[in-house]
Amino acid sequence: MKALFLQCSSFSYDCIRTALPNTLEEGGFTSYSNCAVVFISVEVEDDTRVARAAKAIRRVARNANTGVLILSGFAHLSDNLASFDDSQLVLQRLQQALRNNQEWEVVTTPFGWHKTMSMTALADKWSQRFITA
Repeated sequence: MKALFLQCSSFSYDCIRTALPNTLEEGGFTSYSNCAVVFISVEVEDDTRVARAAKAIRRVARNANTGVLILSGFAHLSDNLASFDDSQLVLQRLQQALRNNQEWEVVTTPFGWHKTMSMTALADKWSQRFITA
């Protein structure tokens, strides 16, 4: 699993069109402030790495001192991607693992959509991190 963690003063996205025909989630426009966006590429066999990924994300999020974590599936960080269904399941498990600590509000962007995004990323020590798990 590969993830790009960006602490943002603002983040918004708008779902433009579905990426695959079996996309189930609804699209739309959403915006957040004072959040962390975690762009995640789920790779083959990552179903065994959810706990390790959650631990790494929690460490960075605690140091960045953010209250909202936004998980976003992002295929562009890897050439060894898991299937659509496996990726969706792993992201759901990761979201639940991060919610269990109740330290953050944890949300996800709609999975399987092409989105336009706008963000203002911060430049503090813990605000921009690449995570592998």
